[in-house]
Amino acid sequence: MNLHLSLRTKVCIWALIGLLGPVMALAQVDDSEDGPQEGEIIEYNDPNALVEVHVNQDFLAPYKERREKHGLYFGVQYEPLVLKNYESTLQPAVKYKGLFGDEAISLIRANMNYKYNFELGSIAIGADVGSGEVKGNKSGSSTTLTVLKYGLNLQFTVDNIWPEPYGAPYFGVNIW
Repeated sequence: MNLHLSLRTKVCIWALIGLLGPVMALAQVDDSEDGPQEGEIIEYNDPNALVEVHVNQDFLAPYKERREKHGLYFGVQYEPLVLKNYESTLQPAVKYKGLFGDEAISLIRANMNYKYNFELGSIAIGADVGSGEVKGNKSGSSTTLTVLKYGLNLQFTVDNIWPEPYGAPYFGVNIW
């Protein structure tokens, strides 16, 4: 059986060892003159002593064996958005191009996805939100358009066809 520990688990183990080690040493002070009894912990204070901790993890194991079952994706994206069918409610019959020309809305989006890994690859579901604005005066008056774009996405990634997923094909659906 291969035991694969995540970085989070390793950090917790080392923190626990670092915090409980001195506490255990202080709690085990022996005041008896008879010497150590059977099963008793002996305090040993040698600053030059070497402590070895062996963790059974194979860092050379393939990705699909050492990855965890669950994960998270975080992302930040830029999208130059042009609304081709936009019509102003304040100036009827004026299209986007008549208000802003060919200038795109600089949309900055952030997303977060929950990822579940299984034998064939991974599946992720998440949310996406972004906002941006464009300013123009092509229509004779100063106009500003602010956009808030949000949606859901579902993605299947084939990330276990090679030993390491430096690149992976994926299929996804976004609902805006």
